Amino acid sequence: MKQIIIILLLIFNSGAILSQDLGNIKNQKPFVFSGSIRAGTSFYTAQNRYKYRTPFSYIISGSPTISIYGIRIPFRFSFRDNKFDFSKPYNRFSLNPRYKWIKLHLGHCSMRISPYSLAGHTFWGAGVDLTPKKFRFSAMYGNLENIQFQTDTVIVGDELLKPYKRKAYAIKLGFGSSSSYFDLNVFRAEDDPGSVKNYPGYKPARNTILGISTRLDLLWKISFSGNIAASFITGDINAQKLESLINISNKLLSKIISITGSNLSSRANLAGDAELSMKLKRFSLGLQYKRIDPLYNSLGAYYFYNDFENYTLRSSINLLKSRIRLKGSYGVQRNNLSNLRSISNLRTIGSANIFLRLGKYFNITGAYSNYQTQQRDGFLVIADTLRLAQINERFSISPGVIFGDKKIKHSVRLSGTYQKFNYVNNPYGNNSNNIKGLYLNYNFKHKDSKTNLKFGANYNETSYNDRDNVRYGITLGAKKDFFDKKLNLRLSTTWNKNISNAQSDGNIISLRLNSNYKLNKKQRMTFNLSWVNKNTIIQKSYSELRGRLSYSLSF
Repeated sequence: MKQIIIILLLIFNSGAILSQDLGNIKNQKPFVFSGSIRAGTSFYTAQNRYKYRTPFSYIISGSPTISIYGIRIPFRFSFRDNKFDFSKPYNRFSLNPRYKWIKLHLGHCSMRISPYSLAGHTFWGAGVDLTPKKFRFSAMYGNLENIQFQTDTVIVGDELLKPYKRKAYAIKLGFGSSSSYFDLNVFRAEDDPGSVKNYPGYKPARNTILGISTRLDLLWKISFSGNIAASFITGDINAQKLESLINISNKLLSKIISITGSNLSSRANLAGDAELSMKLKRFSLGLQYKRIDPLYNSLGAYYFYNDFENYTLRSSINLLKSRIRLKGSYGVQRNNLSNLRSISNLRTIGSANIFLRLGKYFNITGAYSNYQTQQRDGFLVIADTLRLAQINERFSISPGVIFGDKKIKHSVRLSGTYQKFNYVNNPYGNNSNNIKGLYLNYNFKHKDSKTNLKFGANYNETSYNDRDNVRYGITLGAKKDFFDKKLNLRLSTTWNKNISNAQSDGNIISLRLNSNYKLNKKQRMTFNLSWVNKNTIIQKSYSELRGRLSYSLSF
């Protein structure tokens, strides 16, 4: 009995996590102790630079985990530079057992009923998922995590108020499978007005959401998916009721007001999306539409990006036995759906990708994207001199070749990128930012000697208004395994030259050594050494050296 009490105290004090099939519980070990322990030391020194790290430090840390019939109880401790720290990474209790088509959620859990209602928000309570054959049922009841309300007044200053106790329930009822289904869902959340003191401007809220989610497989590899939700949100539960002000003769409207508990502080908004797609063996095509009303919100989600509408067209095609692969998309998005903003934004997004495999050894990849944002008149008419436009354009191409035999492999790849950002018609002057890059990489791999060599060259040019920066340099690296892959050594060095506005700004040299030695399956030692030397004319030159030696044991 004493042992059982100790186990229960451990579970509820450290926070346990269980997600297992109860049908296989007989295969679970009653008690398992696992984890890892690491001990290490590091040093750091620098010249002509502020030493933001201690010259010498050490650490001993561990992350042991106790498992009792699949219930994991993790801990973490560390002892660093005479300071001890002990923590429990999981300070919550969550129990998620399942048996065949039954799954339970107990404790601190998260469920996804709909993307527009309960969408992964953490709650403390209970939930269930039932999927017998074609039947789909999910439900939850509990307390939602509520954000804290912060005030900022001249009289009392900043004050962080205790959040309302927010109870919620959700139900999803549907028919089908994970690939083809039709679901109806309802979500309700309500603050308890008596759970905190009354404070001006801090009101208890209520939210009721009704929704439909579906995915259907149609003819000719065509599928349709969509979600729609109506959110009735009340900003103040105690506000005056609508029935006391107006005579509601429509029975349907009266029923909706009664079910949702709407009053003078309530509003109703819609959100939804729909997608029609076709997937063939070598060709795919999809059209998506999404709209979220202004002020749409859900108390079952942490954040909602609202007041927008977009259309997106996507397509891909494979030709000549996948020797040629093309993929692209184009979309248009606008906001200010109610025309209440002073300015409206219209965005166009286009992208294209191509892959060419020419022969056995040679291939080319390319990509292009264009993002444009334009402003239009909204509630206010704006002058042309205040109308802004943004253009972000990016292009890249990368030819490569791979050749060799089973023992020796060579690979060479040349990559070029160009990115242009324009802030057109800015009242402070048109801003443009251009970035150009050219990269060459060569890799050599020898299988028998377990040796890898690499060489890289880079050139970057950045221009922003009246400032131009250029950086070019080379990288050399080597990697080799010893003693049947027990010891791994990696060495690399990089040199870069900096030029600012056509004037030399010195160079940067770095040297890195990484080693990894496996003592056995559970023990490992690592050593890392890094040296950086920066010679600069515009700023202050400096150099720094840092190293780390560590030992780890897993059990």
